Amino acid sequence: MKYFKKNPLLWILPFNLLNLFLIPLTDNEAYYWLWSRNPDFSYFDHPPLQAWLTTISSYLIGMNPLSIRIWAIGSSIASLFLLFFYLRKKSEEAAWFACALLVSSPMFIAFSIFAVPDILFGLLGIGVLISVNSKKYTLTGFLLGLAALAKWHSIILVPGIIYICWREEEFKDAVKYILWIGLICLIMQTPIVYWNYIHDWASFKFQILERHSGRSFLWAKFPRRFSYYAGALIGLAGPLLIWATFKFKREKNKKYFWEMIWWSVPCMLLFLKPAMMGLYRFYWLSWTIIPFVIYLSRVVTPTPNILKKAIGFNIGIQVIWLVLILTPIAEFTRDKFVDFSDRKRPDWFLL
Repeated sequence: MKYFKKNPLLWILPFNLLNLFLIPLTDNEAYYWLWSRNPDFSYFDHPPLQAWLTTISSYLIGMNPLSIRIWAIGSSIASLFLLFFYLRKKSEEAAWFACALLVSSPMFIAFSIFAVPDILFGLLGIGVLISVNSKKYTLTGFLLGLAALAKWHSIILVPGIIYICWREEEFKDAVKYILWIGLICLIMQTPIVYWNYIHDWASFKFQILERHSGRSFLWAKFPRRFSYYAGALIGLAGPLLIWATFKFKREKNKKYFWEMIWWSVPCMLLFLKPAMMGLYRFYWLSWTIIPFVIYLSRVVTPTPNILKKAIGFNIGIQVIWLVLILTPIAEFTRDKFVDFSDRKRPDWFLL
């Protein structure tokens, strides 16, 4: 109990667990659960890591919502601890401030409950960022390989890796380490390549040729589509992160600024095109928040009690979700959730 009181970040855990059991599974979560019932080297429209982990947890603790969502809660907590111990090297104040910025992000609040590959990717992306800055390049390659097994778009981490290697190493050494990281990552994609080989390269054809077929860029719809895109970024950030954006101090050499640019902008650029073609997946942009949080924690002086305020905001949002989902106040919010009424509840939910 004393440890619980001294670590405010743990205060959100009971609410995460409450939401885990009371909020029904989303359609995406049910989709990922279906994969886990059919283990394979990869899958048509997603890489396999989420399914593999759910298969393991289902075997260990049974087929229930916890076995699906435990990786989301675990990844979110691990992300906070990784950020904290990484930034504590600069100052403990910066480390706590980064945690405050992250827990107040609606993106983080959602990913702390709902089992989507993006939270796994976020955790592994943080690991990649920390390991390459620590010059542990073999570990960087391994974590990048895992990130690619979680999300196809792990390529957005590559510019940040290249930037750090070139900044910290001589040219020849930088090239050597970049190639080494890439080789490890590519070797780890063997399951995906094999699955595609025996399935006529179905995933590659879909992602490269078919996913955006039938969609086009229209100038007439540009203002509305761009406003959705910008709104997604602002919504993912949350009020505390937006406040901190206007409080940063200028750096003399802009070392941290350029690091943030190389880690975050590739994600924004990669998903700008599909957004302008009318394909919106707000969670695709979630990675952009992480480098921004790290940057602001280094250049902004936090106000007193900022962590408790952030945790209060986090808990408040979770309580609102519970009210919306479990009461008739907003019946339309249930449309995106699997119906777990007694008549339609899947058999595995009762096991």
